Amino acid sequence: MLKSKDNFKSLKKRYDNQRAEPPVMRPPSTSSSITPSKIDFIDDKEPSIKNSIFSFSNKSFISSIFNSSKRDLSNFDSNVKPKSRLQYAFNTFISQKTTEPAPKDSFRSSMAFDNSTSSSQFKVVILGGSVAAICAARYIEERCQKLVSITIIEPLKKVFLKTGASSSLTDNTSLNCLFVSPENIFKLSQNSIIRDKAVLIQEGHVGLSMGPPIPFDYLVIATGSSYPPPISYPSLDYQHTANMLTRYFQTLNNAKSVLIIGGGATGVEVCLRLINNFYQKNIAIIHDKDLLLNHDYSESYRKKIQQKLIDSKVKLILNDTAKISSFINYGHPPKGRWIETTSGKMLFFDIQINCSGPTGNSDFLKKSHLDYDNVVEKQSKFIKVNRYLQILDSENIFAVGDVNNISGVKNVERAKSQARCISKNIGLLLQKKLHPETFPVAKLSVWVPDSINAEITLHKNENIPSNQSKLQLINSFKSEHYINNEVSFRKAETIKKIYKLYNAELGTYGAL
Repeated sequence: MLKSKDNFKSLKKRYDNQRAEPPVMRPPSTSSSITPSKIDFIDDKEPSIKNSIFSFSNKSFISSIFNSSKRDLSNFDSNVKPKSRLQYAFNTFISQKTTEPAPKDSFRSSMAFDNSTSSSQFKVVILGGSVAAICAARYIEERCQKLVSITIIEPLKKVFLKTGASSSLTDNTSLNCLFVSPENIFKLSQNSIIRDKAVLIQEGHVGLSMGPPIPFDYLVIATGSSYPPPISYPSLDYQHTANMLTRYFQTLNNAKSVLIIGGGATGVEVCLRLINNFYQKNIAIIHDKDLLLNHDYSESYRKKIQQKLIDSKVKLILNDTAKISSFINYGHPPKGRWIETTSGKMLFFDIQINCSGPTGNSDFLKKSHLDYDNVVEKQSKFIKVNRYLQILDSENIFAVGDVNNISGVKNVERAKSQARCISKNIGLLLQKKLHPETFPVAKLSVWVPDSINAEITLHKNENIPSNQSKLQLINSFKSEHYINNEVSFRKAETIKKIYKLYNAELGTYGAL
């Protein structure tokens, strides 16, 4: 009985303490650099934060509700629903947090190192799971941290690395290394990946094939490009792509004659692999110019490669094309076919490998608020961008990687440099929104072109009037930014770098 009385006294004392007036709040520290928009009230990942809603300290949310119920009951409207009262108390609580504004220092110190969850995070949506998309997501997360929530929209569970596709034609043991999952790229919990496909873009949101629309403040298009099989395959099931590559490998082993359609970088790479692994086969390559490759490679290198193929007994069919333009997936499934050329020749080969070039994955822009004909190239379907990598006439939409129309060799290093550029620019645009009085104009970062052709493309996109000829532009181009490109069929190091970007483990690989 005595014990029950003690319990009752203890409970009564605790109840009286809860109803008591809280101590006077201390004035905020003048050294505080957190603005009211960045206060973190609930964060399950950081239990050490004192401002928990379950704490009955003078700074807590529930304490503010109790205080309001005791002292400021007259301020409540009796007709207001309980949920609205809670919202009123919440707003009162925020208004009591009168802290000093953030110091006007560098953007990185005021945003990148702020670990509090913003009550109104800016939404960044990234379309695609390509290397450029993953780089953009990681750089934006690192720079802006909890000020933004990042959503990647990618329909594939595992992304196919097209850069190593040609290696699987001659060595099937490397096949498993060409599929990588992007699920482990994020460090912060507010960022996520949605397995769905973008079908349209309207102002402020992305329409999906299956799910509800996804709103955005900033949009990054990194949907990449599509090649004919076997370099890529239009399937959402990665196992179908693996089966397709296996079938090409088996057919190629049994074939006596091989035709490579297209003498660009992909066609030359495939040809070099075939020479090394199937030197006894009759190999031919058809190309619409008198010299293999294009102007992204020096003329001396192009002549050198062409001579190497001639010395290896490869038959070159130059200044001619195969009549296959109406067949998007021409050559699949792999089998013997007759080929007609524009010059009237009829050719038969046991297998044809279509390397006729990529097209940009930009069809979803047809159903958008943008002027499709103005922002997308008609034949290639690549997206036009300015030197800040923004889509033309759109400040908050960017296009990076293979999907934009900037000429040049589109490799991992270019994808990383473009992703780094747009992460800076999104940060600068956020800075402008957060501190308009200090940064009325966002001085965006310019992507530095890595080739002369890239510079020329940007001039065309921006309609910059120039009296310079191409030769003058070459002479004025900064030589330290020019890359002497060569066709490489050693992809092991590239695949290792990509796996590192995806935070994935690379298993045993063959002759990549």
